[in-house]
Amino acid sequence: MLEHYKTEYEKTLQNLITNDTNKKITDIIEEKVYCFDFDINILFLETYVFIEENIAWKWTEIEISYEKYRNMLNDWVFDEKNFRVTEQAWRQARDLDETNYFLKHLQNALEKYKNATKNNLPLTWIIWPSFYDFKEAIINWHLLSIITARWHKEENFKAWIKLIINEIFTQKEKEIMFNNISNKYLKINKPFNSKNFLEIVDIYLNYSKLIWVNSPEFLEQINQIEDRNAHLRKPIAYNHVLDYVIDLHKNHFENDKIKVNIWFSDDELKNIDEIKKFTDEIKHLDKYKHFHFVTIDTSSKTSKNKHYHTRGK
Repeated sequence: MLEHYKTEYEKTLQNLITNDTNKKITDIIEEKVYCFDFDINILFLETYVFIEENIAWKWTEIEISYEKYRNMLNDWVFDEKNFRVTEQAWRQARDLDETNYFLKHLQNALEKYKNATKNNLPLTWIIWPSFYDFKEAIINWHLLSIITARWHKEENFKAWIKLIINEIFTQKEKEIMFNNISNKYLKINKPFNSKNFLEIVDIYLNYSKLIWVNSPEFLEQINQIEDRNAHLRKPIAYNHVLDYVIDLHKNHFENDKIKVNIWFSDDELKNIDEIKKFTDEIKHLDKYKHFHFVTIDTSSKTSKNKHYHTRGK
């Protein structure tokens, strides 16, 4: 099914090349916002989860891939009698020391991607369905948000996104992104080169929103929430993104001069269900009347993503 997403992405990219970028802008602005989970949604990283299994009445640590852990959650086979998650479970998904697992796993994934692309090999088990939406968001200067259970320093994660852009975006994609951002948005008259391009990427990433739902800082913000289940944290993080968008375009919201399409994608069914519930609860509120919420289920790699639409009223 990845070919489907690749084809749709290429159509969008072609439209960016052929459309008249100088067309008259209407009074109402249209903003598109992307909220991505990262692992098994954008890229497949060789990150392991260390859970404990009840083997012969003794809790024993086992190492499983994040995909297997995700499948256990989605298939409802993760029960507390036989499995449990400890504080050490996510040690490869945190900046706990200088090991820097994320950078190592990311570099491995990027090398696999470049090798597969160079040799015309399938990209299965390297990229995932939201990968092309991720690229489209960046190329078009759409507001980018990452909502993940990972826990890294913000400057590190932004550097890693910059690494993805620099390593696997084609020259044509970089030029389109540069022209969109420097000419259409910032009105900067600079030639395209590596130095100017990386400066533009820095400006773009400064507008992005990164939220680690397992970080101490985030948990401290939500300490008034009785149930601190991880699946209930993502709607709270999602709400932070909504507030950020409203604050960013405050004047347009106050004057009813904006339409916002906000896309949330995740590969865990519980997260999808919680976001759907949340958008259903808030859609009638006046502050969200200009929002169109799209929730995308990327739990299956073999079938087309499921899209759930909710509109503000």
